[in-house]
Amino acid sequence: MRETTTSYFYKGEEEKVQAFVNDIDWEPFHQHLQRLGFDTAIDVSLYTCYQQYHLHVRGTDNLVEKTGIMQPCFESVYLQDFGTFLFRTVDYDADLRLKAISEGDFDKTWEDFDGKFGPITLQVNMDFRFKQKGGGENGVRLFSAEYTHVDGWKFFEA
Repeated sequence: MRETTTSYFYKGEEEKVQAFVNDIDWEPFHQHLQRLGFDTAIDVSLYTCYQQYHLHVRGTDNLVEKTGIMQPCFESVYLQDFGTFLFRTVDYDADLRLKAISEGDFDKTWEDFDGKFGPITLQVNMDFRFKQKGGGENGVRLFSAEYTHVDGWKFFEA
């Protein structure tokens, strides 16, 4: 019986992840920001958290002047990711996996279970990260997006 699950990227897979990140077409992402009224440069960097790969996607400009009547409240407002995920689906033979587990054979890869991988997907949740003049910080979701080399960018409004 075949099953599908999500497979994330961990330390040791940097070459594969970096190649994917290097080939991302960021122009539609910038165009989406412009349609929302934000023309800010984006800084993108790869990092690991608990050995799992993620991206920082951050606006470089303080957008406080775009906050209208709320401007006197804010020291700074930046576009910033609040959760990025790099993953792909894997379709595998569940019977082979269960057999290995029942035999205590845990040193296996998805390929050992006839794993077939979907395209690498980047999922980004973009927020306004604001710092109040009187102290305190918080954020509010602007949009979410997904990217694959197969489908390009898809945007989801908050």
